[in-house]
Amino acid sequence: MIQLSHFLVAVALCGLAIFVWRANRASAVHRWFAAYALAGSGWVTGLAAWGSGHYLDIAVGVTFGSGILIPAAFFGLISYYPSPSRCPSRTTVRVIAAISLVFTFCSLATPLIVHDPSVTSEGLARETGPLYPLFVLYFIAVYCAAVGMLITKWRRARGLERAQLTYLGVALVIPAAGAMVTNLLLPFATGRSTYSWAGPYFALAFVGIVAHAII
Repeated sequence: MIQLSHFLVAVALCGLAIFVWRANRASAVHRWFAAYALAGSGWVTGLAAWGSGHYLDIAVGVTFGSGILIPAAFFGLISYYPSPSRCPSRTTVRVIAAISLVFTFCSLATPLIVHDPSVTSEGLARETGPLYPLFVLYFIAVYCAAVGMLITKWRRARGLERAQLTYLGVALVIPAAGAMVTNLLLPFATGRSTYSWAGPYFALAFVGIVAHAII
């Protein structure tokens, strides 16, 4: 039942990405949001497949490969939303995106981040590779940088822009923090992904609020 609901969340995220992208294909904000939602959709799909117990190696690769793209897409979204920032530069955004792609390749094609996934009575489990701590550090650092940029923009904004940034801030307080705790921090501390099933529901709430702010 949980796997079915996860697949439905993944479909909803994918549909939301397409809807926002088609609303304004020329907008960098809409493109970055679409990338963010699609990465989230891939992550949820991987979790659902992993939980089903089938094709575990592929499932864990998709889970981590997609999850690695999420902070980079979020950083790109904040850098352009609701208007482009002078700092960070476009080069910085591209470098972060390139780093995420390297991590994604390592997750999909090598055991350097995670390997030997399994489903136990306590939930999802996996072994970690030598790059796993760097992955966690990268994820937290990029997300914190994006949050710092959001706060700076909010302080300077007025009127509609401040309202839009407020929506984004509200989306960060509970949903994003909840997903990071259940799917990143707890697994890093305990070695098990016991509560990872809850992460997709946080993600859906977060993306829904952000999509409302953008549109």
